[in-house]
Amino acid sequence: MPPPGDHNVSGQRPALPSTAAGRQLGQMVRERLAADQGWNTFTSDQRRWVCPYCLAAVARRPQRSWEDSIGAHLELCRHYGGGRFSPQPAAAVQSQLSFENMVCRAETDAAWQVFDSGGVWICPSCLDRVPDARLVANQRNTLTYRGMALHLQRCAAYGSGNIHPPQVVRAAKDRSGTGNTRATTAVGLPARTPMGGAPAQRAPVATPVGMPVPQVPEALNKGVIDGTVIPWEVVPAIKVHELVKFHSVTDPKTTAFYTAVFIFAMNKAKYNALPPDLKKVIDANSGADASAWAGKVFGEADAPGRKMAENRK
Repeated sequence: MPPPGDHNVSGQRPALPSTAAGRQLGQMVRERLAADQGWNTFTSDQRRWVCPYCLAAVARRPQRSWEDSIGAHLELCRHYGGGRFSPQPAAAVQSQLSFENMVCRAETDAAWQVFDSGGVWICPSCLDRVPDARLVANQRNTLTYRGMALHLQRCAAYGSGNIHPPQVVRAAKDRSGTGNTRATTAVGLPARTPMGGAPAQRAPVATPVGMPVPQVPEALNKGVIDGTVIPWEVVPAIKVHELVKFHSVTDPKTTAFYTAVFIFAMNKAKYNALPPDLKKVIDANSGADASAWAGKVFGEADAPGRKMAENRK
C-alpha cells in the first residue's frame, strides 16, 4: 500500500447546476460509470469515489446522486479539464484507492482508533506504537493516515503472504525458462487469499490459479501448480512443508506480497432480537479488545508453521 498524495475528500463543492451542460455532464458520468472500469473507483464501503484524474476522494453530497456529486467535482477538476486531459496511470489510481479503503477502515473500525496518551497510534495487528501515525491537535488527518499506510507496508503481523515453491526462486530469471523449470509458473492462490490473486498477476513469470485451500496439496503433488501463496499458519494443516523444499518471504522492510483482513460479523436483525443478557455476553467479547486478541492469535499461529518448514530435512 504505497503512501499516496494528500487525503483530500472532495464533497463540499457546489452542486451540479440544473443547466443543459450540467445535465449533459451528469449523463456522461452515468455512462462512464456503467461502461468504463477505470471509473469504477469507489471505496469498498461505497462512501467515496477516487477521481482517476486528480486522485481526490469525492464524497456523495447529501440528497444528491453519485452522478451529480461526481459531475460537480469534475466541473472544477483542473486535471480533468473538461475531458481534454488523460487520467492518471492505473497503478496510481489503484494505489490511492487502496489508501482510501484503509482510511475508511480507520474511520469506522474501533480497533483502528486506539491511540496512547501521547496521541500515538497503536497498530491493531502487531499492537506496536507507531510514532509516524499520531493525532494532530487531537484529530486524525492526512499525516496520521499516511503514517498508518507506511507502517502497514512493513507490519509483519498484518498478514504478508509467503511463496512456497518446490524449487528455489531467488529472482525472476529462476522462473523465466533459463533455470530449471518451465517458462510459465503456475502459482496456486487459495480461495481464502484476498485480492483475487492480483499480486501474482503483477509478477511477469507467474500464472495465478485460484483454488480452495484443501486442493493445494494434491495440485502441488501432481504438478498442476509449481508453488502456492499461503501464510505460515496454514502450512502444517495441509502439510505444504512436506511437498515443497523452499519458502520465500518478503523483507519486512518492503511492501508485503499481500495482506488479509478477516471480519467476524453478526446479522444486525438477529442481534437486535436477542434478549439483553445475551447481548451483554456478545458485547463483552467483541469490539477493539477482541479484535486485538484475534490479531495476536493469528500472529502467534505463524511461528509453528515456519518452524516446521525450517526444520524439514
